Amino acid sequence: MKKALSLNEKYAKLPFQISFLSGFFFLISGICYSYSGASTGYVLLVIAFIVILSAQRMRKGKNNDLKDSGLTVLFFGVLNLISFIFILSGANLSDDLFFAGFITGFIASIFGLLGGLFAFMLSKQILNIKKAGEEE
Repeated sequence: MKKALSLNEKYAKLPFQISFLSGFFFLISGICYSYSGASTGYVLLVIAFIVILSAQRMRKGKNNDLKDSGLTVLFFGVLNLISFIFILSGANLSDDLFFAGFITGFIASIFGLLGGLFAFMLSKQILNIKKAGEEE
């Protein structure tokens, strides 16, 4: 059982760091979109706070928090990746703030996708280690 807890504490840092970075980029993207006059910025600011709070839950290191937070970050990463590719890519990218918001939002979506996926995979691995420890 101690092996599972040490694995959790050791490897839970990577999904937390990637997800926190995703939330930070969503925050920058939301600010850029808000200053450029697009209403998308306010939605991105709310998403940024949700992703940052989920990343903070990952930092606790509990398996349920890791799984739920990973799925939350993964959901917003996929949702925003679809949004940035299909909806916002056809917008006016000649404005510098709008372009900066688009690029940082796209990067945030990629980081959200990776951070959520890593957290979910880590929670499954920890669950398998706990099951193997209980069988012995």
